Amino acid sequence: MAKYKVLVVETLRKEVVIEANSAKEAKAIANDIRSKGELILTADDFDSFSIHCCETCKINEK
Repeated sequence: MAKYKVLVVETLRKEVVIEANSAKEAKAIANDIRSKGELILTADDFDSFSIHCCETCKINEK
């Protein structure tokens, strides 16, 4: 039986309202908030998942 490398991707998503003078500034503020750990996504923010088969594993079994 073959073995496969499988990639499982889960996406979290949260919408926040940020007061700013431009979209670029709002993104910078959001990034700053996230970097400081003030914007934390949890399992409650689950949005979607996908599963991809990457390749057959080439593992020598003994």
